[in-house]
Amino acid sequence: LVTSMGVAVRREDAAAELNARTEDRLLAIKDRLSALGSLPSVTLLRTGENGVVYNQVDALLDALGFPGERATSEEFTRTLTAEQLDQVTSDVIIVGAFQDQQDVRAQLAMNPLWERLPAVRSGNVHYVDDSLWGSGYSPRATELRLDDIERIFS
Repeated sequence: LVTSMGVAVRREDAAAELNARTEDRLLAIKDRLSALGSLPSVTLLRTGENGVVYNQVDALLDALGFPGERATSEEFTRTLTAEQLDQVTSDVIIVGAFQDQQDVRAQLAMNPLWERLPAVRSGNVHYVDDSLWGSGYSPRATELRLDDIERIFS
C-alpha cells in the first residue's frame, strides 16, 4: 500500500524508505521477542452488540510470529457469540476498545465465561485503541501498534 501511494504521488524513494524503516523495526522487535524463548499465543478481540465478540485477523501479529487463535486473512473476522467466548484459549488477549475502555471491560465481565479464560486469569489482557488495531492501516497506525506490542511484550 505504501509503495502504491508512493508511486501515485511520485514519492517512490520516500515510500521505499518508510517500508525499509518499518521492516527494520519489525526485525528488531522479532529479535527482542526471540529472547523470550517461545512466543505466547495471542488473540485480538473486538466487542460488539449483545455480548458478541469478534476475533480478528492481524497481519502484524502474524508477521512477528505470534501463534494464536486469530481469523485468517480470508475470513478477516470470526464472530463468537457470548456462549462461545470460552473458545478463546490464548495466553494473551489484546482487546480493541474504540471508546471508554471501562465500558468494554464491563461488557466483557458481564459474560461469566470471561473470567475463566486463561489470559484473564493470568492478567494477560491488554486494551488498545481500536481505531489503530481494528481499522488503522496507515504507516502511523503501524508505528503506534508496534509501540503497543513493545509495551505489552517487554
